[in-house]
Amino acid sequence: MFGPRRSVLSALSVLLLLAATTLSAQRPQTREGFWLNIGAGYATLGCNNCNGREEGGAGTISLGGTLSQKWQLGANVSAWTKDQSGVNWTVGLVSGVAKFYPSATGGFFLQAGAGVAAVDITVNNVTGTKKGVGSMLGAGYDIRIGRNVSLTPFWNRVQTWYNDFDDDLDFSQFGLSITIH
Repeated sequence: MFGPRRSVLSALSVLLLLAATTLSAQRPQTREGFWLNIGAGYATLGCNNCNGREEGGAGTISLGGTLSQKWQLGANVSAWTKDQSGVNWTVGLVSGVAKFYPSATGGFFLQAGAGVAAVDITVNNVTGTKKGVGSMLGAGYDIRIGRNVSLTPFWNRVQTWYNDFDDDLDFSQFGLSITIH
């Protein structure tokens, strides 16, 4: 069953994507130099042996440089967090990222990255941390709202693996970000 947050986020994403053609026609999709992306949204966390998925908040920040109208390289941080009944979980990935725009003049992109993962669990002010490796696959759409600024609805899937930890963790995040090109 869809919760209210997921329904609102889904409706907002559909509206933004429907408006994308009109907004894109007004502002050209040019990519050059440095870029920065900051976003927030909703995510679900799961694992190999979990019963269901946990809902929580999500965030992402990326920055890098432009190689061409179709390729950008940079670094990305993606995270999921939840605080409930005195227990705080945070799962994150710091990675290199490559973004590919299939159309040099379009706003749709695919992205992928790999890097260092961590899971932090805090119970009664005692924190335990496990480090591992992870990967990220994602997609988004830059909707130009200014010469060098876009609203960017996005989806990222993050998979993490840890030594000496019973379950590998994954999260899927949906959100909206601001991109400065």
